[in-house]
Amino acid sequence: MRLPASCVVVAVLLLLSGCKVAPPVPPPPPVAPLPLPPLRPPPPAEAREAAIWHFARSPGACTAAASGRTARLQITLRAGHPALFVFYAARGMVRHGPTASGALDFHGAGGGWTAIARIGPGSLAVAALRLDDQTVGRVALLLDGGILTPVGAAGALPALLLPPAGAEGRHWYGCARGLLF
Repeated sequence: MRLPASCVVVAVLLLLSGCKVAPPVPPPPPVAPLPLPPLRPPPPAEAREAAIWHFARSPGACTAAASGRTARLQITLRAGHPALFVFYAARGMVRHGPTASGALDFHGAGGGWTAIARIGPGSLAVAALRLDDQTVGRVALLLDGGILTPVGAAGALPALLLPPAGAEGRHWYGCARGLLF
């Protein structure tokens, strides 16, 4: 059975009339990427103190100190003992209770690191790290120069601007590496 052409045309028109083309959906508004969390800003220039390096070596131990006007970092490395990073502040600058948590935060041209520290009476922050390649690598970064900032409950304390340690620092670094073997 064959349908007349007019019936086919009417059937197609009825089918097409039931189909409506949906209006185009507008694209969603562009979503701005989430901002990265802000990096800890470096301390203001007035809260930074230029430091000078001093080095000492004895059998089984290497000690380095970076001293500023009111603050000092002392690094003590002894074979078979944790490496000690002690940040001292001048009397009256330390405002904290008996013990608090904090950190020593370092940023230099060669890289950076943060070490958890205890803030206690008599010294601002003490970080005791296992004496291994990673810790000696942290020392190498310090010797290359940068900014060491104490962070924690103690409030605003000066950061130390550590200069590159030069030939004397490289010689002392040999002492530090020697403690690993």
